[in-house]
Amino acid sequence: MKCDMCDCHTSKIVKIRNHKNGNELNICRGCAVQNGFIKKPSDTHWECKYCDCTRGVPYADEPDFMVCARCGAEWEDCKMLVDDEY
Repeated sequence: MKCDMCDCHTSKIVKIRNHKNGNELNICRGCAVQNGFIKKPSDTHWECKYCDCTRGVPYADEPDFMVCARCGAEWEDCKMLVDDEY
């Protein structure tokens, strides 16, 4: 299914219902966690969608700006929630 917030395609969809107007949103788990609808499941972690790195680090000139530790992509845009592999 397609996420109504970030337009990604995933099978990990959370249905969020607006109590005021009754509309229902289908959003991915990553968007649901980032926007505070659900807590991050314990068997998941954040990973860069471009290089699979699991860490964001501060950018050299702007310490408040996080980038991927491996490829340098903006961390808030490239991170996605993935299941832990055992």
